[in-house]
Amino acid sequence: MSLSFAARWFVVVTLLLTVRLFADTAKFSEKYADKALTMKEDGETFCEQIATGSYTFSGVFFVAEPLAAADFDAETEVTIQIGNVEHTVYLGDDPKYVDGAAKATIVLYTEQCKETKDDFVCKDLKYVTIKIAFTAKGVKISVAGKTGTDKYFTELDSSPLAEGFAFENSPFGADMDVFIGIGGNELFAMMNVAGVSKVKMGHNKCGDDTELATVSVKGTALNIEE
Repeated sequence: MSLSFAARWFVVVTLLLTVRLFADTAKFSEKYADKALTMKEDGETFCEQIATGSYTFSGVFFVAEPLAAADFDAETEVTIQIGNVEHTVYLGDDPKYVDGAAKATIVLYTEQCKETKDDFVCKDLKYVTIKIAFTAKGVKISVAGKTGTDKYFTELDSSPLAEGFAFENSPFGADMDVFIGIGGNELFAMMNVAGVSKVKMGHNKCGDDTELATVSVKGTALNIEE
């Protein structure tokens, strides 16, 4: 099986297990941006640079016979790898899910802490949402995540792909690994993506030189062969 670079939006799917997943369509997009932060403390100005971003991925996955919601339960493991991002969750991680339910929404949180005059105030911050729905066409899976670091220096999800091209300063194309596993059904794929990287030179408010990159990436996937 070979990949045609002229067909930028095709995916090559290698099916390795007896229970094979297929995909009619899948979509991916990612945004990445470097940001300059300015902070003041005790009359002094401090400057930092952080990377921020977000991504979305969605697709409908199926086998020769429809995947029925009744065949899965709270202990069903779901693994999703999109480039450099990988998450393994269970349908039961959705507190509202019951065995055999048609859908589940799993939210991943991290701790965000803000400094006040006297102390730190911390809270749970949502940074990844995974939605799984059993439909007549197959299992619909969507993932939305926030990447990099926020202004309070909270570590969020990894960048699936864009960060690796932050300083290309030009259009680019690449291949990205995709893996979907749900209850023993697995799909391995290679997604073609295309993006644009731009770098802006400047200075921050502390007088330091800065290089701030922005990257946008898009891709789509089609099951072209069994």
